[in-house]
Amino acid sequence: MPSGLATRRRRPGTPGAEVLALLRSTRRALTARELLRSLGDDLAHSTVATVLSRMHDKGVLTRTKQGRSYAYAPVRTPRA
Repeated sequence: MPSGLATRRRRPGTPGAEVLALLRSTRRALTARELLRSLGDDLAHSTVATVLSRMHDKGVLTRTKQGRSYAYAPVRTPRA
């Protein structure tokens, strides 16, 4: 393994689960930057942005334009 590469690798799906849990625990939509700060982890901004974009494409998250980026929130399903 080349030196300088991270040796700790996340299990598949872990960043998405962390992002979704954090979004569900807040009462407002968050940007990738806000999520990154709140996660307090070593994730790259591009990783968080990619996770958010993919979850939006799957219909798990909604997004609204906020400045030059988007703020994301979980899709709320009505309770019967």
